[in-house]
Amino acid sequence: MKLVYFLENKSTLAIKIGVADDPVARVRRLQTSTDCELKLIGVIKPSVLSETTELQLHRRFAEHRLGGRGEWFAPIIRRDVLAILAYAASAGLSGRA
Repeated sequence: MKLVYFLENKSTLAIKIGVADDPVARVRRLQTSTDCELKLIGVIKPSVLSETTELQLHRRFAEHRLGGRGEWFAPIIRRDVLAILAYAASAGLSGRA
């Protein structure tokens, strides 16, 4: 099952919203391409297709997208991301990282 994950670049505090079958393995792969420490903030099980949920989140935070495209967003979205993760936990939609 694909999961939506949130990961943080510990140097820039930028947040990535992505989708993967295994978010932990995905973070490991991404880590090899950067000197900055990456930290998995959380994972959610989408109530619908994960690609749709990921796209909805990308649209929600579009004005904070870094570089105008891609999956990285400005640190200002962190509070909202934590609220989404808290809601997902309360609704039984937390995924296993």
